[in-house]
Amino acid sequence: MTDETSELTIAVEGTTIRAVGEVDYTSSSQLHRAVDEVLAGGPGTLIDFDLGGVEFMDSSGLAVLVEAENRGAHVRVSRASSPVKLVIEITGLQHLLWEGE
Repeated sequence: MTDETSELTIAVEGTTIRAVGEVDYTSSSQLHRAVDEVLAGGPGTLIDFDLGGVEFMDSSGLAVLVEAENRGAHVRVSRASSPVKLVIEITGLQHLLWEGE
């Protein structure tokens, strides 16, 4: 699945969701649809959010990550951009950050 608007591009490859652009109230539904696609494989799925290309993320984007966990997914954020990392750390959701290779 590839979904593009002027603000956000989403690509799903297996259980990796790669986002580029801005994740906010108007674009977070795209991220939510990508989560739905990955979770069609069933609960317990590892979802790797590659957010290295995200320049801005507000609480709407964080809500999608938390909802994915609440739906039974194992969520990790890899390659978090500096703005994304800051928002995740400020909100106390550091357990989502994955620094591995």
